[in-house]
Amino acid sequence: MKARHLSIILAGIAVIFAFQACEMVPDPGFDGSISGTITDAANSPVYSDILANTIIVNALGEGDISPTIIRIDGEGKFSYTKLFPKEYKVFIKGPVFVSTPDTARLDFSGGNALVQNFLVVPFLSLKVDLVSAPIDSTVSVNYTIVGNQGKTATTREIYFGTSPHPTNKIGTSAYYSTITKTVTTDSGTIKVTGLKWGAKYYIRMGANGKTGTTNDLMNYSNQLTITTPKK
Repeated sequence: MKARHLSIILAGIAVIFAFQACEMVPDPGFDGSISGTITDAANSPVYSDILANTIIVNALGEGDISPTIIRIDGEGKFSYTKLFPKEYKVFIKGPVFVSTPDTARLDFSGGNALVQNFLVVPFLSLKVDLVSAPIDSTVSVNYTIVGNQGKTATTREIYFGTSPHPTNKIGTSAYYSTITKTVTTDSGTIKVTGLKWGAKYYIRMGANGKTGTTNDLMNYSNQLTITTPKK
């Protein structure tokens, strides 16, 4: 019986020490956050693809071997809310020319919520415009591509999708559809037929160039939104 009582006492002491040990471990404060917008010299957003490592923000913490990768969304914005309380080097990678200085040094001690915008020049500047409202299941779109600092387009695609910020990787399923049209010139007009009746579509363009024997990552245009008439 005494041995049983002694075991219970020792177990209680162990629990007390365990609680004290937990209290002595400082909270790492895994709550620093960063957000911002990527823009060009005209203060227009530089659009990207949130589903892929196209244009990315790298946040390399002090003492870290690899950076935290933050993707840029279809409106040129980014955000991340789980950074440790220390200094980070923050820089851009992707199909863009980065202005000097290209690295920001930011301190996230105390759970700082910081805004850091970046000014870049995309390899290719793309734009799409609607010719007119869709007629039946048909729509026409104007497009332009401007190469910057010697870059030229080798692949040019226009996407018509029922999900926002479409790309050629989204495809079609029972719940959404994407039509991808390839064009061969840097400017022009394209007409697309066969859209769904009474459906909301998102339209944008993607293009890339080539550096040596390697294809550059895609640059993207602004996004248009249309609704086809009901049948």
